[in-house]
Amino acid sequence: MEFDWFIGRHQKYSEPIEDVREWVRDIWNTWFDELFPATSSEESSYYSEDESDDVIESREERGDVVKREHKNVPVPDTIPPAITVTSEEIEEPEEMMRSEVERLTDDLHHLPEEQVAKKACHLSRRGTLLRKLGEIKMANEDLNEAISIEPRLVQAYWQRHLIKLLHNQQHEALDDLNTLLKIDKLNVDAYRSRADIFASLGDYTMSIVNYSQAIKLDPENEETYFQ
Repeated sequence: MEFDWFIGRHQKYSEPIEDVREWVRDIWNTWFDELFPATSSEESSYYSEDESDDVIESREERGDVVKREHKNVPVPDTIPPAITVTSEEIEEPEEMMRSEVERLTDDLHHLPEEQVAKKACHLSRRGTLLRKLGEIKMANEDLNEAISIEPRLVQAYWQRHLIKLLHNQQHEALDDLNTLLKIDKLNVDAYRSRADIFASLGDYTMSIVNYSQAIKLDPENEETYFQ
């Protein structure tokens, strides 16, 4: 092809190109990153451990990602229940939830040791209720134990990722969502939450990829199109 025409089409700046090879490489890299975005199996911070600072700076200069620092927010062991309920959840009466926690606790004390699957489900359910009640530390302990017993318990990963978001631990929350999606590839909520997190981190390419996957699975959800 006519290389001078190519330069005229793509050149965005009036100053001359100092290194044609590197200029072309940047165009290629930008296109490649858009067509083949980082996969969920990569480091949750979307920077590999062996990726040099020069490469990261190059990606940031091209506008591929916006690297932002997110410090963990200290969250008390117990917080008001209203803060812990997401907009998608139906808020259950507090009295009913506490009664259910007591029932689950009693059941857990009397479960035979061989019923490990039931124990994991009970712990996950109790952890969910405790999170809604604002008992963050106790909820996290239940969910961690449930996952240690049954590593494929989708609901436990979902609930634990919500707790990590309360602590502003976006990368750790992504880890839980990535694991969840390996188990349940059709989980629309997980794709939407992952998209929200990537957007908050400034990785808009990955955010759009995840919203698009959510739309593919649930094309009737207008909120996802809006996001």
